[in-house]
Amino acid sequence: MDAVPPLTVDSPYSNTAQTYDPGLRLPRLWQWNFTIEQSLGEKQTITASYVGSAGRNLTVTKLLYPDRVGNAAFSQGRGIWYTRNGAASDYNALQLQLQRRLHRGLQTLASYTWSHSLDDASSNFRTLMQLRGSSDFDIRHNFQAALTYDIPGSYRNAVLSGLLKHWALDARISARSALPLDVIGATGIDPITGANLNFHPNLVPGQPFYLADPNIGRAFVAVQTDITLRREFPLHEQVRLQFRAEAFNALNQPIFGQIYSEMSNGAALFGTTRNTLNSQLGGLNSLYQVGGPRSLQLALRLMF
Repeated sequence: MDAVPPLTVDSPYSNTAQTYDPGLRLPRLWQWNFTIEQSLGEKQTITASYVGSAGRNLTVTKLLYPDRVGNAAFSQGRGIWYTRNGAASDYNALQLQLQRRLHRGLQTLASYTWSHSLDDASSNFRTLMQLRGSSDFDIRHNFQAALTYDIPGSYRNAVLSGLLKHWALDARISARSALPLDVIGATGIDPITGANLNFHPNLVPGQPFYLADPNIGRAFVAVQTDITLRREFPLHEQVRLQFRAEAFNALNQPIFGQIYSEMSNGAALFGTTRNTLNSQLGGLNSLYQVGGPRSLQLALRLMF
């Protein structure tokens, strides 16, 4: 059996090195908020909040390729992950919420957020170029609403009462504005560090944008409605069986995901979408994830 070769730090290096700035400091984050609440009658309240935060000395990690600037120690194409301070972020938001407590079988909760997130490095992982602007995850408008309604009904006939009573309807509506889109015109190499750089295309005076749309620089909005019809069957004093029929994206609204935003993708792909939103979020079965096609499911739940 061959012996395991000893570890070595001799060049040329065969693995990517992880390094940190000797003066690396912990990031700083300030947060503040202000909230007022007003009753609208006995069953409804409206809440307005201002939320803000500021991040400073945030960390940035860049992948450097010294071999591209003549350092033979990294001649095998390996590089250096270099982490340092140097990024900043700001967030401001107005949040409105309307809540109606259960009354006559109806309960609702609706919220709207106007916000703006700014930074110069939305991710501290493999940052290619630092330009201050809207964050990659900046959602300017976000509306969420949930409704629960116990369907009324009183029937003298025992058969009708058994079939039509104890039904309820749940609905959830979510709608958000589009995420920013970073158009990349070309890539290059930093002549000092050998790092990859992205360059944005120049705007030629008198020439139209690549899309005739007032929402230029943004991707696609996301609007989805989920509906549930449910009924409870009393089995015992403290035991109930619940039947649920659920429809995700009930209106089958198309919700697109990432876009080919690099001009090097070519005319056939540039500006087109590569998938739907559900396929890139992860975590859940993509069929039932936000942004998927309309899907239905039936369920039984025993509650005690």
